[in-house]
Order: sequence, then C-alpha cells, then structure tokens
Amino acid sequence: TIIESQGSTRSGAQTLGNYAVEAYVAEEGNLDHYLIQDEGDAASQIRASQFVQETQSYCSTITVTLASRLVRNNLALLPGAPFCDTHLLGLYVAQGNAQVDNHTTLDHAAEDCESNELYKGILTDKAMGVFNGRVLVRRDSQRINAYQQSAAVLLSDNARNYAKPELEIYADDVKCSHGSATGQLDAEALFYLRARGIGKRQAEALLLQAFAGEVLEEITVAPLKDYLLDRVETRLHA
Repeated sequence: TIIESQGSTRSGAQTLGNYAVEAYVAEEGNLDHYLIQDEGDAASQIRASQFVQETQSYCSTITVTLASRLVRNNLALLPGAPFCDTHLLGLYVAQGNAQVDNHTTLDHAAEDCESNELYKGILTDKAMGVFNGRVLVRRDSQRINAYQQSAAVLLSDNARNYAKPELEIYADDVKCSHGSATGQLDAEALFYLRARGIGKRQAEALLLQAFAGEVLEEITVAPLKDYLLDRVETRLHA
C-alpha cells in the first residue's frame, strides 16, 4: 500500500510540479496506490504515471484532487499477463478558475483480465474538468471484462466538464462497456430531502457526499478514508 499526499505549507503559493511515477506489480503481487492532490488553489502540476502488471496480480490506484489551479494527470496501466485485476478510480473537486484533466489509458495486452474504471467530478464557479479514458483490448486478448464510467456534477452555470470515453477492441470474446454523464443535482432527490425538513444547503451537501462516496468508499485504509471524507466536505462548503 502506497499513499502519496501532496500539500503546501504556504497558503496561496504559486507552484508547478512535474511528477513521474512507475510501478511494477510482480506475479501474484498486490498494489493499492492512493494519490491526494491538495497543494492549494494556486498550485499546478503535470503528472505521468505508468503501472505494469504480471500474471494474477492486483493493482488499484485512486486519485483524489481537492485543491489546484491546473492539474494534468496522465495515467497508463498495462495488464501485460493473464488473470490481472485492475482498478482505476478518481474524484476531483474544482472551484474558482481551476482546471483538472484526467487522461487514462488501460491497455489489455493479455487474455482473462478484468478492469474497472470510475471517475467523478464536482465543479463550481468557472472550474473545468476533463476526462479522457481509453480502453484498448488487443488482438487475441480474449475473455476481457472491462467497465468504464465517468460522471460529473455542475454546481454553477459557468462550470464545465468534458468527457471522452473510448473503447478500442480487436478481440471478439469480451465484455466491455463505458458511459458518461454530466449534469446538475437531481431535482427530485433534492425535493425529497427538503420535504422532510432538511435545509437546501444541507440537502445539497448530503447528495454531493453520496456522489463522492462511491469513490471514497473504495479506500481500504480507514484513517485515510475518514480524513478524505472530512476534507471533501470542507471543500464543498468553502
């Protein structure tokens, strides 16, 4: 289990980080990777991460972006041997003029593998989010089960989110699906909560916490999960 936590001791510091991460998961290995990007509203970073898996290995990477000006995450995973299990999850909360880009590539280069990808965004003010997820199933990589989903909630008229899910399949015995949705909070769910005496601001917070919780609940390190639940709630009320 590896936890990367990026923060700043100077509030409002204008910084630029250029990061590169490479991970190799050996046969029957197990890797849980967590990345918390919380350097401040004036910080920017560009990041390239590559993960390679061998036979019967497990790899999970979860990226949580909480405070930034500009973030570009390039993530590439290669399940390069049979019976790999791969999970990619992300949550980004963007405010002000922030821009958060997540570009992922999942390259199924061997047969009998499974993958799951889920990215969620919450954007307000003039923030912008981008998700570009590519799933490649190579020729002869049979019996692949791959799922990809992205979703974003816009809390202002000026917030934007762009999603481009991609499936590129060259094998015939596969189960692959992808989907994307961007919109506002569910008006019926909001009405349901308010009809039971819950104020508008609290009702919105409950819905957003449930929306983000689908990603955060996948965190297996209890203290980290509790910390991020509190941190996300703080950002949503900022």
